[in-house]
Amino acid sequence: MSMLNLSSTVLIVDDEESGRDILKGLLLKQGYHLDFASNGSEALAKASQLTPDLILLDVMMPEMDGFEVCQHIRNDPHLGEIPILLITALDDQASRMQGIEAGADDFISKPFNGAELKTRVRTITRLNRYRRLLVERMYRQEAEQEVYRRNKELTLLNNVITTVASTFDAKEIVHIACDAMTQIFEGFSSATAVLFNQKSKQSDTVIEYNSAEFSLKQPHSNIAAMSHSETISLVSHLSYQEIKACTAPQVFVRGQYGRQLPHIDRLMNDYDINTLILIPLLAHDETIGFIELKSNKPFHAHERTLHLAQSLAAAVSQSLEASKLYGDLQQYVENLKGIVAEQTFELRMERDRTKAILDALGEAVVVTDVSGVVEYVNPAVEQLTGYKNETIVGQKWNFLNRTDAEMHLSEKIGPTVRSGLIWRGEVYQNRQDNSFYDAALTVAPLFDPHLPDHVIGFVSVQRDISPIKDAERLKDKFVANVTHELSTPLSIATLLADNLGLLYEHIEDEKRRKMIQNIQKHMRVLNNLVDNVLEISHLDNKNTGITKQPINLAALLSEGIEEQRPLAQSKQQTLKFEGCSQLIVSGDEGQLQQVVRNLISNAIKYTPDQGYITCKCVPLSKSSSKNEGKHEEWPGFADLPSQDWAALQIVDTGIGISHSDLPYLFERFFRVKDQENIRGTGLGLSIVKELVKRHAGHVAVNSTPNEGSVFAVYLPLQPLLKENVL
Repeated sequence: MSMLNLSSTVLIVDDEESGRDILKGLLLKQGYHLDFASNGSEALAKASQLTPDLILLDVMMPEMDGFEVCQHIRNDPHLGEIPILLITALDDQASRMQGIEAGADDFISKPFNGAELKTRVRTITRLNRYRRLLVERMYRQEAEQEVYRRNKELTLLNNVITTVASTFDAKEIVHIACDAMTQIFEGFSSATAVLFNQKSKQSDTVIEYNSAEFSLKQPHSNIAAMSHSETISLVSHLSYQEIKACTAPQVFVRGQYGRQLPHIDRLMNDYDINTLILIPLLAHDETIGFIELKSNKPFHAHERTLHLAQSLAAAVSQSLEASKLYGDLQQYVENLKGIVAEQTFELRMERDRTKAILDALGEAVVVTDVSGVVEYVNPAVEQLTGYKNETIVGQKWNFLNRTDAEMHLSEKIGPTVRSGLIWRGEVYQNRQDNSFYDAALTVAPLFDPHLPDHVIGFVSVQRDISPIKDAERLKDKFVANVTHELSTPLSIATLLADNLGLLYEHIEDEKRRKMIQNIQKHMRVLNNLVDNVLEISHLDNKNTGITKQPINLAALLSEGIEEQRPLAQSKQQTLKFEGCSQLIVSGDEGQLQQVVRNLISNAIKYTPDQGYITCKCVPLSKSSSKNEGKHEEWPGFADLPSQDWAALQIVDTGIGISHSDLPYLFERFFRVKDQENIRGTGLGLSIVKELVKRHAGHVAVNSTPNEGSVFAVYLPLQPLLKENVL
């Protein structure tokens, strides 16, 4: 049995019970749901109640015959599509025509054939069920399309609201809005946003969004002023009164006079724009701008689409208002200190607004009541002090000031601010991890808005000035060191010169020559110190670059040895070279010469007479198994990145350096205590480290007191010689 029959409802209408019983007997076992009516009125009531799939309607009935019932059903919009099979004993042509005119779908004559009746009922109910399924499917598809359309619109609206709410850039907001409008109005590929200056009522910002396929023709000469603008806006050429009159989306078609904007038709004609849609941006019932959509083709805008565009415009308008407010807040941040001191009444009245400003501020802000209990801290406090905000709120303000000096400072600040004055100064405080920082501190009173002279709290602003103070301390230390290093040779040379000037006639020639030689020696020391200080200053200049070129490091080392050999020979020292004859690196020749010169001269200076100095230059690679035992011979080799290196080594049999001094050896002006009798500036090795660093290299040292030192320099090896790496 067909599944279709199981759900089909058949209404049998016959005034004779026997007729109803016959039809019931034929159809009951066919799986239909059967219902019965004995007259026309009951038939109409049952049809309205059941909406059957088929009505078997007897023609000959008293009061209201089958033709009348059929006519009533066809005139009812809810029942008009129900199939009707007329059962009649009339077999003449006129009766059949009357039935057709009444709306019958088919006829069956009495006495009827049972098989024929069942076949016709099955066919009609199946066709009606198919028809209903098609109608239901059509309705469902339409509903799904409507749901899809609504979801698409809501998704677009929600995305726009979310996106514009995440930015305070007015241009970005309206660009997002223009893009969304071209999605809402699919026939448009150009959208222009115009924002007005609310003071002058003139267009202030014009932003255009065009898809790739959109283009406007050049305007006629009678509007040359518009042709000079890269962005085409029709609204910007309307009067303020015309703009103010447009408070809802409007559609204009070329050739139709604009009801409220009389210039529209002329401008559309000049730019060959067929359809123009204007969507106002409103804030507090004031027009703050427009989004105008332009198309070269005719377009019919559905009212529902215009409502969606209006909703989107409302969200954009709110974001533009938020953008304007944000701009005001940023300006307020710049004047915060003045506001705290001069406009405390406004500060209290706009607490929420100020809190938003303080949360975005990079300076640490703490607000307390008059007794010093913390009521509010901004996020920058945690960044500066290391304390969580929830740990600080509710504590006394001096909770952050843990040392005796800081407690004493709090006692000085309190009376000043309670008297209504602003305290400004610098503090040196410690963080939660016991590290210290310098800060510029401003503490201002908060006044009762109803009693202007009554202090109800304090606000303190801390700005981290640690980098500035560190720079000042470094400068002071540098100046002190330079002054110290300059004073000794300068005072000695001055004393010798004074003595020479006063006693010149009374001193023998030999003593005079010796005094002059001593003056020259100390002048050379001064000259070396000045040269080193200038070199340090030059290296500290971040804008000073280096000119790199291929350099043979082995040849450079050999030249440095020959340059320093006379000095070594004067101390009867052995100075020799070992290693390869060619080792190419990329660098500045003058700077690498200075590295070699400083290391060799140091070795000669700190090696006793008749000592040994060996200079070695070889390629090394951490990936080579041959270099596994190089860690002790080459200091710092184990810490190098895995690549090929040009390695330079200076080994001496000098007085050596203690292990406690090695970590500070490359600091500026550092001098080993037991070597202070040997002249030096304490800048040579710091210059070496900086120059090697500039060449992406590394420098390391290993030393044993009274045995000697090993200095090693590693520079990236050029690919030219990588096949020869050890």
